[in-house]
Amino acid sequence: MLVFGRHVAYIIPGSINGYSVDFLVDTGASAIALNAFTAKRLGLEYLDGEEVAVKTAASIEKAYRINLDEVQVGQIKLYNVSALVIDGPEPARTLLGMSFLGQLDIESSGERMDLKQKF
Repeated sequence: MLVFGRHVAYIIPGSINGYSVDFLVDTGASAIALNAFTAKRLGLEYLDGEEVAVKTAASIEKAYRINLDEVQVGQIKLYNVSALVIDGPEPARTLLGMSFLGQLDIESSGERMDLKQKF
């Protein structure tokens, strides 16, 4: 967890297609978002995805919409999860957005966030 002023940012370890990734939990992101360098490290063929424009905090960027075979955080494992690969260095840390989080129950209290898989 990181604290920025009064804002808390949750960093959690996980994996994409079996490769380790540190996620920044971002309920404001519509999907998992990662930069091109990370996508290449994970062996993702993102250039085959649908090209889209995405609005980031700084500007509008070119991105590629893809599906990830498997995303895991703790004991929670989801399959065929939508993601965006942004063509450039941002985001510096992979964002765990609502394409994953929207399938969970989320409870946060102060410095603690609990993620539970819906059944």
